[in-house]
Amino acid sequence: MSLINFLKKKPSIKNKEFSVEEELLNEGSSVNDIIIPLHVKKKQEGVLKKIVKNVFVVKSVYDIGKEVMVFGFVEEGVLKKKMKTKINGVVFSISDLKRVDSVKELTSGVEGSIFLKGDKPCLVKLGDILVFK
Repeated sequence: MSLINFLKKKPSIKNKEFSVEEELLNEGSSVNDIIIPLHVKKKQEGVLKKIVKNVFVVKSVYDIGKEVMVFGFVEEGVLKKKMKTKINGVVFSISDLKRVDSVKELTSGVEGSIFLKGDKPCLVKLGDILVFK
């Protein structure tokens, strides 16, 4: 058979009704299982842990002389004492955390107050988002 005859020959396709599931499988859009090697998975988990930030959203601010009390909620991550943030180029650290009483940490989704200590006055206002390290 020559190449021209081979190209002219039409493929024989049997008439078959496809279900919706078969069409999706043929397009490859319903593949749910992905196999990830363990060494890659460990690296990805390590990167995800580094990406999580400690974010605090300010609802109100009270100036108490050397310290500033900021009330709000933790949007993401966990806040602990001695964590630091930069506000207008000045580094502030958390001196105390409170809900009703002093607590060791504030977790994601929890409302509470943080007391910030810094060298200069703190210029925090309603709606500010503070990222702690």
